[in-house]
Amino acid sequence: MNTIESLSKFRTLISGLEPNGSSAYLSIVTSVTNFSFPEEEALVAHASDSRSAEFITGRESLRNALGQLGFAPQAILPNSSGVPKLPDGAVGSIAHSRKLCCAIAGHNSDFKALGIDIEGTDRLTARAARRVSTADEKKWTSDDQVRSSILFSLKESFYKMQFPCWNKLANFDDVSLEVDLMSGKAIIAKISPKFGCSLRSLTSQIHFNFALHDSHVVSICWLRVY
Repeated sequence: MNTIESLSKFRTLISGLEPNGSSAYLSIVTSVTNFSFPEEEALVAHASDSRSAEFITGRESLRNALGQLGFAPQAILPNSSGVPKLPDGAVGSIAHSRKLCCAIAGHNSDFKALGIDIEGTDRLTARAARRVSTADEKKWTSDDQVRSSILFSLKESFYKMQFPCWNKLANFDDVSLEVDLMSGKAIIAKISPKFGCSLRSLTSQIHFNFALHDSHVVSICWLRVY
């Protein structure tokens, strides 16, 4: 992401992925680390400069997304599982990829859960790509690095979506997706019993959007309140 113009185009692209009622925000990680909340600064007091910059950029991205929905700025601290604790009435997610951070938020009256992920499409090794894909998915990826990266990102967005509600740790073979490259959408084809009946019964209501920009893919996964 070398230019302000490219960042603007990427933000516009991501805004087109947002499900109605949600708000997403993309930021570039810089070397400047300005903490608005001492509680957040304390969390990375002993971290490297790069880690601190990534951490606060992710938090500020989420605050931007929340602010667009009317939530007042506040410290975003982790719960006992490491998941960001959001303001009452909000759901959301943060993602990082090298020098980029993005976040998404929504009202819990509209969304049961939201997940977002951003990945570089030129980083996944052939070995990692094989681990990401189930046997059915390998027919679609065909060892293609970009397609494997899309699949990786989609699954990450799903795991981030479900974890705050269901607290399920999962492997890449616990979910199998059908991906439509032309529409930028995906559906769950198979899901492991480990996710339990309450989540598995909602499979048809779980939605995915994704898009490519330069050497990155962004994926959003959501489950509405019905």
